[in-house]
Parts: sequence; structure tokens; C-alpha cells
Amino acid sequence: MEKKTIGSFIAALRKANGLTQKELAEKLNVSDKAVSRWERDECYPDLTMIPALAEIFGVSCDELLNGGRINSEERQPRQEQKTAKQIDFLINRVRASFAVHSAGIYALSALGLLAALVCNTVFSRAYLGFFLACVFYVGGLMWLTMKLIASFSALVYETESPLLDRVKEKIVRGAAGNLTGVLIMFAAALPLIVVVNSPYYGLDISDWARYGLVFAGIATVIGLMICVAVPRICAARGVYVPEEMTVKADKLRLKSALILVAVLVVTAAVQIALNYDTRLFADSTSFDNVDDFVTFMETKQNSDGYNDAPATAVEYDAPAYDSRQWREQHTHSIEAPDGSVVCTYIQRNENVASMSFTWVENELVSIKVITGDQLRVAWQRQTLMNEAFIAVYIVEAAVCLIVFLSKKKKLA
Repeated sequence: MEKKTIGSFIAALRKANGLTQKELAEKLNVSDKAVSRWERDECYPDLTMIPALAEIFGVSCDELLNGGRINSEERQPRQEQKTAKQIDFLINRVRASFAVHSAGIYALSALGLLAALVCNTVFSRAYLGFFLACVFYVGGLMWLTMKLIASFSALVYETESPLLDRVKEKIVRGAAGNLTGVLIMFAAALPLIVVVNSPYYGLDISDWARYGLVFAGIATVIGLMICVAVPRICAARGVYVPEEMTVKADKLRLKSALILVAVLVVTAAVQIALNYDTRLFADSTSFDNVDDFVTFMETKQNSDGYNDAPATAVEYDAPAYDSRQWREQHTHSIEAPDGSVVCTYIQRNENVASMSFTWVENELVSIKVITGDQLRVAWQRQTLMNEAFIAVYIVEAAVCLIVFLSKKKKLA
């Protein structure tokens, strides 16, 4: 069987149309030697001449390039293949366009947080910073909504191309990621209105970082649930047909997210329990003798812990220090469970933050006093503990992510 070539097909068509090589060359404005070389397959016509040749011989460009006639049975698959390639090209353009807009939404959300930072730090207006950031976040959500509508409107094709489902899935997952990003940025700005009590003040940057990380961590966990739930809902409603590997990966994501939520909740419960009372972190001064306790309470000391300054009256028209009326107001008694008075003292020591008593059958065994200085140290310890808990949250999330990625790699 003679092999089909472009040259032999041109020669056959020329002869069938009763043309010589010279006559064909004149129609194409080339030399007859060029036509001769085509027919001997020494070279091929320029692509710009293919349409002219096809018109002269009454064939299609596809037939000319194929080197032979294409029957109707062959023509249909070729046309479908051509259409499928065009659709795949358009689908890929939609995917690329959504990826660019998705990056823009992330950038807009980041700008919102930056605007909040400037308002809070430079102008000391925490509330203004929060509401300005919200304008950016709402803008990002509106942008995402319009791009989603435009993308899915452009993907209305009556085709079973697997690329269409993959691109729809990528767009859905990208939208869920954008929503999570906006949510995290919103949570990071939330301390500006939750922690600050006045619209005329700013939030200390260290406090913002501490609370912001906690809120952003909670938002990240919620975002993980969104990134798992939204694609599953869309697949269940027939928006796209997921691959089997994708279904397995989604189950792994959901399982990993639930485990991470459980671990974070337990850790947060421990942190909340430890933060219930700052005095848990405080040292204390113990007294086994009531007389020593009375001496301590009646020694002049202000709230800063210095002994050389008398207590200062802070109330308007308060009685003078150590006057009769002042002593009456500052006289206290310790009573046993049975109502008997154990001791009475005049409290000149303003550096006392709290006291606790240990009783054994109406007998006072010990007294523990926490001073203001000790309470301040306790607050510092509590702050360090909370910062350590933030590190624990990050480590837990990182470990969960590493385990998830390793298991996902095994699925592949």
C-alpha cells in the first residue's frame, strides 16, 4: 500500500484537475520547479499556501495536510478533537484568570490588616483601624463573589472533558482558600475592637500580637473546616465530579482537621484553667504567728512596696492619715469559724493584694499574704506562660500538618 504523503496527494489532485505543474505554479505565483519539489516530497509548501491549494483543488486544509481524503467517519472525530482542544484552551484561561484574581484577593486582605496596623500604631485609633480593615475584607469578599460567578459562567460547556471538572474543583478550592484567608485577616484585626475599650486609644503592639495570634489560630481551624466542607458540598451537589484520589485526600483532610481541633481545644482548656487566677503563679509571705502578721499589716507601706512613704489618701475629702477617723476606717479583725476574734489590727500596709487563712478546729494555723509586688511578678509569669502556649499551638499545628502531608504522599 502506497504511503500517503502531501506531495503525492498534490500530484494526484493536480492531475485530476487537468493542470500542469507550470499552470499550478502560475496560480500560486511560484516556480514550476517548486511544485515539482513538492510532488517529489523534497520539501513542503509554505503554510500560508495551504488554504490557496485547498481552494484550487476543492479539498479541506486538514485533508491536504493529511495527504489524502478524509471520509465522514474520520472527519467527525477530528472535528470533535479540534473542538475539545479549543475548549480545553478556554478552560485553562479561566483557571489562570481565577488564579491571578485569587492572588489579588489575598493581597487586598493583607492591605486591610496593614491599614489597621497604621491606624493603631501611628494614629492610636484601634477602632478606626478595625473598621477600615473591614472595608478591605468586604471588598475582597465582593471581588471573590463576582469572580466566582464570572468563572462558572465561562465554564458552561456541554462536554465530558475531565479538565472541566478539575478546573471547577480548583476554582472551588481556591475560593475556599480565599474565604479562609479573609477570615484569618479579620480575626487578626479583631483584638482592636475586642480588647480596646475606647475608640480614642490604640492597642499595644505586643498585646495585639498575643491576642491576634490566638484569634487567628481559631480562624485557621475554622478555615480548615471550610476548605474541607465546601468542596465536599459542591461535589455532592454535582458542581463537579471529583477524582477518587481527591475524595480520599478530602477524607484525610477532614480527619486531620478534627484531630487538630480536638488537640487545640484540650490545650486551650488547660490554658484557660491556668489563667483562672493570677495568684496561682504568685509567691506568698507566710505567717505562723499572729503577732508577726499584725506587725506586718501595721507597718507603713504604699502600694508600690516602699516603706519610707506613708499611705496616701486617694478619696476626695478623705480623713488625714493615721487620724482617729482614719484608724477607725482601717481597723480590721480576723474571726475564727466559731465567731471569736483572733486578732485586731490597723492596716497601714497598702501593698497587700490578698490573704488566705488555714484553720484547724477554730485554731488559726497559718496566714498567707500576697503583696502587690508578688502579684506583679505573678502577672509576668502568667504572660510568659501564655506566650509559651502560643508556641505550643504552633507546634501542634505544624506536627498535624507534617503528619497530614506524609499520609497524603502515601495516598499518591
